[in-house]
Amino acid sequence: MLTDAQRNEKALSYPLALDVSMFTPQSALYPAAGQKLVMHMIESHLQQIEMDVPRLISRFHMSWVLLSLSIEYKTPLRPNGQYHGRTWHTSHSLPIYRREFAIYDQAEQTVAVGTMFTSLLDLQTRRICSDLNVLRHFELPDGEALLPANSRFKEEPDFVRQEVLNVRPSWLDELGHVNNSRYGEFAYDALTPAQRQNIKNLRRQDCWFMAELQSDAQLAIEKAGDEQNTIIRGLILPQNKPSFVFKLQFQP
Repeated sequence: MLTDAQRNEKALSYPLALDVSMFTPQSALYPAAGQKLVMHMIESHLQQIEMDVPRLISRFHMSWVLLSLSIEYKTPLRPNGQYHGRTWHTSHSLPIYRREFAIYDQAEQTVAVGTMFTSLLDLQTRRICSDLNVLRHFELPDGEALLPANSRFKEEPDFVRQEVLNVRPSWLDELGHVNNSRYGEFAYDALTPAQRQNIKNLRRQDCWFMAELQSDAQLAIEKAGDEQNTIIRGLILPQNKPSFVFKLQFQP
């Protein structure tokens, strides 16, 4: 049986905490900081509706795994701004769940909107859960979709290798893999100096997560596109197995 919070997700609001580490020297929000801001809000919300990761691990030995995350910025977030967010379940096609979110300023003006697709990861097998008896515990009322988005990356650009990185121990999170917010840092570092100067004009970021990046792995960073639309991907070596893809679109 659904709780009141689960039935009325959109009524819940969460303050968003910004700090100096989230902004570039030009006072623009880092792409990875946008990820962290959204994920912290989502984690607070999942706890409120009793679907948080510690509860899932304890009950099912499973965790939410992020398949993709899309954010469209209406206006830039400012270091001294005060913002809050809301999130709600949009739809599901098991084993994939779609969730929407929005960020607002003090005047309730929409600053950013976004979409995320998730599934449940079985922590014993490290595979996506397909057990409908488990998955149906997490079905929620459908809500409004705010952004055209897809859970899979479908483009086939020509990538050029930029560098090869060795996974550092400090990159690993509680689940034993490189946290997805690190991928936003890899993407930012792969931009040209002109793009990093222009990050305040970032209009949209899309991130797709394909395979866990674990300790002792090597990661090749590759890039495609142009100054307005750049795609960065990470390949796990030596298999050349795609780990993630980041697409950054700038205002013309």
